[in-house]
Amino acid sequence: MKKKQPKTNPAPKQKIPLVTNTACCIIPPEDLWESIQTIRSEHDKSYTRWMPHINLCWPFVPKEHFVSASTMLSLHHGFQALKPFKIKLEKFKFNPNSKYLSLIPEQEIPIDRTQPETKKKKIDNKKNKKNLEQHVENSISQLHDILVELFVSSDPSVEKTFSGHLTVGQFSQDQIQEYQNKFQEEWVSLEFVVSEIYMISRSGQNEPFKVLHVVPLNSQ
Repeated sequence: MKKKQPKTNPAPKQKIPLVTNTACCIIPPEDLWESIQTIRSEHDKSYTRWMPHINLCWPFVPKEHFVSASTMLSLHHGFQALKPFKIKLEKFKFNPNSKYLSLIPEQEIPIDRTQPETKKKKIDNKKNKKNLEQHVENSISQLHDILVELFVSSDPSVEKTFSGHLTVGQFSQDQIQEYQNKFQEEWVSLEFVVSEIYMISRSGQNEPFKVLHVVPLNSQ
């Protein structure tokens, strides 16, 4: 009887130099853009060039390699294991000494209807919410890690530490907290399911990015 061989990822070829006019990202559905774009149109210098997005890998491979990159992704066992997941854009956040204000993807924990009522009451909602937020961040981080493994070598322009975020604007240090509070107070939470990721490209530095290739997550 033959021994079952463990799953392995396709052997990486020599990595292709990355370019700044392409990216691989998550893009919210267009019917959710209005409230995001209202803020970005006033405060984000990249408003005319980038659609609302959560970057997974930027810089990325040249557009001529999108089809082969998609094939490599689809064959990666880590990518195959990732199922569609729901994102909730509810909280604005900025890092100390940073001028960038962003929406942070998170997700509320679904109620487990299989549990008896007595057990449900004992659930620590805060703990469960935190665990689910970590799960969503892990899903996004896993996508990032897979892309880095397949396509990034030692390119210094790629983020060494990664945290999924959707940038809404740039602000001075003495104003960013005020704007965070203002936006948070007026914000209505947005939710959508990430069932695919997008490979985007632009023809010039000042041209808008366009979606050229879509890679679906495993829905089975």
